[in-house]
Amino acid sequence: FPSHDSVEYDGIVSGTIQSGLFVQIENLLIEGMVTSKMLNKDEDDVVYSSTEKCFVSKKWGTLYPGRRVRIKVHSVNIEKKQIDFELVSAINEKSHKKG
Repeated sequence: FPSHDSVEYDGIVSGTIQSGLFVQIENLLIEGMVTSKMLNKDEDDVVYSSTEKCFVSKKWGTLYPGRRVRIKVHSVNIEKKQIDFELVSAINEKSHKKG
């Protein structure tokens, strides 16, 4: 991601943990994380539900595995092989069903 500041990507939430959500960029085998801190950067009070394995937010709605999102790269650490994303928008909100 040489000039990653303004490029946006479509992705799919591939997993959630209390410290953030994992997102895989569609059509690429690249996965990174949107941290809880990054989700709350606008003081949105994003809450993680460990029973539902999702984040709930006024701004983003419910963020759960399988949810499509739009992200951009926030930082890349080549040595640790880590990519941090910033959430731009959540796509196609639908009811989240446990199961």
